[in-house]
Amino acid sequence: KIGLGQKEMEKVVDIPPGFVRLMLSPNENRILGTRPDDNLWIFDIETTTFTQVAKTRQFEYFPFWSPDGQWVGAQMVTNYAGPYEYHVWHLPTGKRHTLPYNYSSTNLQWWTPLTEPPVDCVKIVEEMLGEGLPLSDLQ
Repeated sequence: KIGLGQKEMEKVVDIPPGFVRLMLSPNENRILGTRPDDNLWIFDIETTTFTQVAKTRQFEYFPFWSPDGQWVGAQMVTNYAGPYEYHVWHLPTGKRHTLPYNYSSTNLQWWTPLTEPPVDCVKIVEEMLGEGLPLSDLQ
């Protein structure tokens, strides 16, 4: 336990070293983040296993979840001077989509954080981006 003024915090899970830029899933059973290889990974809290989401050979920053937990996304950096691209992955199918807008880290979540499930994220993405491409096309 750690005391912060009048509040106490308790560690609930051991995060492996090097796993950074963390975002807890909406159902609080997975953690999205990047590892030292700068690729996007999901850490399953119950099984303590990692699943690689993206193998892009780019730096991935500002990871985020959709409200229904079916999509993850991140800012992709190849040149620190910009412009930056944002990509989302549909976890059940593994398809990747590139967002067609110039986003900044302040408006990255194109479904708003105020949106409550159930949200038809598949419909939102298909309307905005079309069919997408399979994750296998990245390699």
